[in-house]
Formats: sequence, C-alpha cells, structure tokens
Amino acid sequence: MRLSTVHSLLLVLAALLWGSTFVMVQAAIQSGLPVSFFLGARYLLAALVVLPWVLRVRRQVLRDFLPVLPIGLAILAANLLQTFGLHWTTAANSAFITGLNFVFTPILGWLFWRTRLEPGFGRILVLAFAGFFLLCWNEGMRLNPGDILTLFCAIAVALQILWIDRAHARGVRVESLVLYQSLWVGVPAMGLALAFGDLPVNSLLPGDSGSVFVDAVAVSGFSMIPGEAWLVLVFTALACSALAFWAQAVGQRTVTPARVALIFTLEPLSGALLDYSVHGVAPVINLIGGGIVLLALVLDWFQRQRAGSPVPLVAEPDPAGDCSS
Repeated sequence: MRLSTVHSLLLVLAALLWGSTFVMVQAAIQSGLPVSFFLGARYLLAALVVLPWVLRVRRQVLRDFLPVLPIGLAILAANLLQTFGLHWTTAANSAFITGLNFVFTPILGWLFWRTRLEPGFGRILVLAFAGFFLLCWNEGMRLNPGDILTLFCAIAVALQILWIDRAHARGVRVESLVLYQSLWVGVPAMGLALAFGDLPVNSLLPGDSGSVFVDAVAVSGFSMIPGEAWLVLVFTALACSALAFWAQAVGQRTVTPARVALIFTLEPLSGALLDYSVHGVAPVINLIGGGIVLLALVLDWFQRQRAGSPVPLVAEPDPAGDCSS
C-alpha cells in the first residue's frame, strides 16, 4: 500500500471521528454544560494524554511553538464558533456548513499563497459543492445565528488545513502539532470558564439535584445523565482530539490541502447521518446530495490513481511566488 494511501486513510479516520461529535456535543451543551468548560476540559485532557509522547522530543517541540501559533488560533476559533453555533442550529446543519471548508481551502490557498489547483480538481470541486447544496436543502431553511457562526468556523478550519501544510514544509514535528493545537484550545477556553464562573462543580457530586444536568437528554438511544455526559467529554478528548489531531498531522504529510479538504467532506456526511439516525430525519433530497459528495470523492480518488504521479508535500506555488514570509 502506498504511503499516500495510508495517509489518506488516516485523514478519513480523523473526519469520521469529528463527524461523530456533532450530536453528542450538542446534547451536552444544550443540557447546560458550559461551552467554555467543555472545550477547556476536552482539550486539556487531550494535551495531558499526549504529554509523555511529547517529552521524548521536548527540545524540538519547544522550537516549534511559534510556527504552530497560527494553527492553534485557527482551531481555537473553529471550536468556539462551532460549539456556540450548536446552541441555535441543528447537528446536521452544523456538520454540513463546517464541511464547506473544502470550498474555502483552495480559495484561501490561492488568495494568500497563490497555490495552484491540481488538474481536474475544479470539476470535482463543483460536483462536491452541488452535493452540499442538496444536502443543505430545506424548504424552510433560514440562516440563523448558529448557521452564521458555523460558516465562519468553516473558514477557520480551512486556514488550519493550509497552515498545517506549511508547518510540514518547515519541518514542524507531529508531536508539536498535536500538543499545541490541544493547548491552544484548552487553555484559553478553561480561562474563560474560570473568568466567568462557568464551572459545573455541582455535577461532580453524585446525586446532587443542583447539577447542570437537571434534565435527561436523549442521545442515540441512551439518556444523557451526568455519567454519560462525562463519558462524552472523555471520548471527544481521547478519540476526537488527541487521536484525530495525530491522524490529521501525519496524514497531511503527503496529501495536498485541496485533497485534505475534500476528504474532510466525510465529516459532515457522517455527522448528518448520525443526526438523522438519532432524530429520524432523512429527506430524500439530502440523501441524494450525500451520494453526489461520495461520487466526487470516488472520482477524485480514481483520478489520482490513474495519474500515477507522486503527491507533493505542499501545493505547488504559482510562478508569481509565495506571498507569505
């Protein structure tokens, strides 16, 4: 199996893990768990898990602090915008709109770094965008604050993908990418929780009726009681943060940002399917849209295999040159 294929599969794993979070995170925050505390606890736990791995190469990781800074700020913005957005929008809409990062990635890559799109990628991009349009189609669909916040989240995710690509070109270690992304979300988010008193202290006490989890929230067939709420936090920390960050950091070594963004369309697709399975909403037109997105992914995959050319580490710049420092 080619190395690029392995890396693509790691990116698929990351997308599916992130897609699994929409319904669970929405249920957790709508039940009363403060957004800032949830994000802070989730990402600080992820950082703690990878710390022993990082200590083996601590000198190199310290050197990588500044190159990873913009990536950390992008992932912090993405998580705050997406999680706050889930207060007002559905899990499926959040998943679909976040997935629009695959449209913004090549646009921002060209705008800031004059990166060249790969041959034939534009047609696949149009096909995938048409699929997303059908996925989001709803006769009564109106933009609400949650949709708008999530749209900006998609832009932040696109910037994260592009900056990770450039970090690899500068020799930044995978350990640095995983640790600093976790810390750059966890520390500011927990700081906000401490500053505004958003700490669910009562929910740590078993049997306390003053817990923020007063009402049970149904999540995929089980009730969101305090025990399950903490399990959601642990799952998202270990699988959807630490493991997914590692999979993305390794996967982007040989996969260009435009293709990373296209692979990440699996995140909203899986998130929407999970939302439909929980809430029983599955409009035919949305399913057709999902099928078109999958078709775009398959066509992109076969085009890449047929070309048989090596995938560059970073997108090839235009002759005009790189406009970044």
